[in-house]
Amino acid sequence: MNYSEDTKSVDQVPPDVADEMVRRLFADGDPKPDDRILFPGAGYGELVGSVDRYCDQHGVDFPESVALETQEDLVDLARKEFELLPLDVFQLDFLGELPDLGEFDYVVSDPPVSRLLDIPPEAREDLAMRFDTISAGSPAQDEDLYLAFFEQGLRMLAPEGRLVFVTPDFTSKRGHLAIPEIKRRLSTFRIEDIDESPIESPDDDVDMDVVITTVTHAEPDPDYATEVDFDGVQEALTVAYDIGATDIMTQDPRSFYPSDDVHDVYIALVKNDYDAAPVRERGSEDCLGLVSKAELTGADTGTLADGYINEIDESRLIPATASFEETLEKLRSRRFCLVGSEDDVRGIVTRFDLNSMEVYFHLYAKFARFEIGLRNAIRDHRVDWEEALMDGGTDWEEVKYRKGKYSEKTEVSRDVLDTLLLSDLIKIVENSELRESLDFEKSELGVHPSAINDLRVAVAHYQPLIHTMDTISWTKRRTTGDFGDVYDALNDCLGRFESTRYV
Repeated sequence: MNYSEDTKSVDQVPPDVADEMVRRLFADGDPKPDDRILFPGAGYGELVGSVDRYCDQHGVDFPESVALETQEDLVDLARKEFELLPLDVFQLDFLGELPDLGEFDYVVSDPPVSRLLDIPPEAREDLAMRFDTISAGSPAQDEDLYLAFFEQGLRMLAPEGRLVFVTPDFTSKRGHLAIPEIKRRLSTFRIEDIDESPIESPDDDVDMDVVITTVTHAEPDPDYATEVDFDGVQEALTVAYDIGATDIMTQDPRSFYPSDDVHDVYIALVKNDYDAAPVRERGSEDCLGLVSKAELTGADTGTLADGYINEIDESRLIPATASFEETLEKLRSRRFCLVGSEDDVRGIVTRFDLNSMEVYFHLYAKFARFEIGLRNAIRDHRVDWEEALMDGGTDWEEVKYRKGKYSEKTEVSRDVLDTLLLSDLIKIVENSELRESLDFEKSELGVHPSAINDLRVAVAHYQPLIHTMDTISWTKRRTTGDFGDVYDALNDCLGRFESTRYV
């Protein structure tokens, strides 16, 4: 697949950098004879050579390994240079359709680097079909191809395996800000730890603008179930994923000019699903106002200069620093808002944008804290959860079923509450003394607690968060107003939990 002519990696990893990567790869102990190593994008074989040197220095056998490379000349070079090693070299695209190569105890690579914006749309769309870390539509400025290498590497990493990659530190002059993006985008993987740091070799003074990232993920071991750090798990889940207006807006929306034909503009707005778009002065690019799709409906002659340019209403503007809460509040009364200022419109955010992936992640973090808070409150008050469930209409057979499900997960669950659904936890609170102590009633929350669970289900299954773009609807579809009410109730509960240290 042709990703881009600009696709490149750190050109031939220097020996001292390669050695530092391998040192971290085997930080928990030397490789065993039956271990397997994968070298995605073998390049000139620097990492293979470094592993070979490590094995010689430590008196261990070079493990059974597989190297993948797309360039035929580099494949031939690796086969010739390492012909005495137990290494299979294949001419395969690591991000393409791979044969079943099995799992690997170690994955080490210098992945290719290329902004997704620089990759041809058809190639990007193909990648997005197979990788959660790749955006097909409008990728953010910092989205890069190497994220897919992380995702593919973790797919092939054995339980308790270790992955080490080196990437340029291009995200910030102050350095090393790529890792939060990796953590967010790889949230579907069971990652035990991500250790990212610049190269600081104890033996060599390596001064390069690169970051070595070590990722490990492990399955729980039943033999050590009593040592599970539940507090650590809770702490990890309660880290809030904060977003703002700039995270969900359409960045750099297509602009039009006063001389543009109204029919062409209308078609473009429909095609891009825009309610409105900026109109700029040709040459200076100063923002002159807005053109509205609604006002162009039925117009088929003339230009935008013929009375179709509207002044920007200040009430429709939100600053680029606006939080998600501020953005949501504005969208409860406006179908769309402009992000920025009158002379610097940076984007457009609409009610439809509330269904974006960033909002799902934002809500997921809140619901994780919400469930933790409910469980801790139930434990703290020693609520008889079985009796509360049955008082709420759950029959005894269902209660026994839930107890049975817990028995299958005792190695990773503290108690039955850890395996109950949010709907069960809500029912327990509603049918116990906690209902009053937590003000867990519609009159206090503003919505019925079941509405919070309904939104949680939509987040869990990536269903629409907003069913209609209206603020008021006679149907049972979730409107922007409904969403805002549930969101306020959720935040209100979290505030109470935090004040009582339940989260």
